[in-house]
Amino acid sequence: MDSRELDRYADLITGFLKRALYVLFIMLLLSQVALHFPVIREWVTGVDRLEGISVSFVPVFLHLFP
Repeated sequence: MDSRELDRYADLITGFLKRALYVLFIMLLLSQVALHFPVIREWVTGVDRLEGISVSFVPVFLHLFP
């Protein structure tokens, strides 16, 4: 395997890893935003019904900017 083939192979793998990272990051953001909605949160997790007093709805980015 010469240097050009190795560079092309490394670029291919790097491009795949970058796309996978972008997709995972977008999925992370979407899942965190979705968990702010009570209907989705109850559907995804069973923990809310086990709490004594449920946490009230907080706007999505309010806790980031006090």
